[in-house]
Amino acid sequence: MKKRRNAKNVNLIYYLDESGCKSYPAHCMEMNLESRTECTKCEKYYYLDNNRCLSYPPNCIILNETTKECEKCFVSYLPDNNNNCIPNPAHCLEVDPDSKNCTQCEDYYYLDGPICKKNPEHCKKIDLIPQICQECDLSYYLEEVFECEPLPEYCYSMNTTTNKCERCINYYYLDDDNNCISNPEHCLIMNSTSGDCTHVIIIIIQKEKNV
Repeated sequence: MKKRRNAKNVNLIYYLDESGCKSYPAHCMEMNLESRTECTKCEKYYYLDNNRCLSYPPNCIILNETTKECEKCFVSYLPDNNNNCIPNPAHCLEVDPDSKNCTQCEDYYYLDGPICKKNPEHCKKIDLIPQICQECDLSYYLEEVFECEPLPEYCYSMNTTTNKCERCINYYYLDDDNNCISNPEHCLIMNSTSGDCTHVIIIIIQKEKNV
């Protein structure tokens, strides 16, 4: 048995009989070795119908080969009443197979009834009840009114009660006004209360050995 791929990207498998090499029917992977006329197994996403390999309906991943009805569609598709795979509602990831209503939206979208609506600007996660932002994008923080505002310069995290920076990014420290100030040269960690450097950057220079 010899297998190759033709110019149309279709697998062709050949078998030898008295008259020479003959190809399996299109998309057929296994034949009845005695009759050489009956296909017994098709390629993935093809099914047998009267000794022919026919394609699954578009976007169908699992087909009931007895009823010819699609049982499962690819991600972002759902079966309609005619068992065709149709696209999910806009920005919807998962759909209830019975009600056909969306149950999970894409990132930065939230469910409002059966519809996926876009989160407020820079809001990463939203609470469905009462539809207020819970978590902001990186470099943003959640204000008391549940809106996402940009962090102050060099600030890593905010105290949402006081709306003041509580932690700076590396190599910066908090001053008395909760602003992030650059550490002195070669200082790794500053004590923001005393203003003293507590950890310094150690640079080791290794000399080459003379041979």
